[in-house]
Amino acid sequence: MEYTVTYDEDLKVLISRAYGTLTVPDVSALIDEAIPLLIKHPTANFIDDYSEGNAEGLTSDHIWQISVDSNRMSEHLSGKKLAMVLKDDVDYGLGRMWQSFTEAKVPYEIQLFRTIEEAAAWASEK
Repeated sequence: MEYTVTYDEDLKVLISRAYGTLTVPDVSALIDEAIPLLIKHPTANFIDDYSEGNAEGLTSDHIWQISVDSNRMSEHLSGKKLAMVLKDDVDYGLGRMWQSFTEAKVPYEIQLFRTIEEAAAWASEK
């Protein structure tokens, strides 16, 4: 999986974009790259855009591992929002699994969306 992580000045949000097949180590590396930007922009919400990626081959155990790894962002997203963009039905279903594993143990709000526009509107609202 390839990815980018950037800060959008207009929306005041951090945006990651993933391309290709997702793996647990790649998602962990994306989180590693996102944390310093969350520290640099302490009021930013986070849009995690997987619309050009796919979760082909991920199991429920992999989703659990990604959920546990997502806890590393808790300190920097406390009281904020994380919007995830997933276009494919299977990927969206796996995203809901991740959401249910994750949201009970993190101090930030999580919502899933089908388009980046919907995610941006939610993540940028006060």
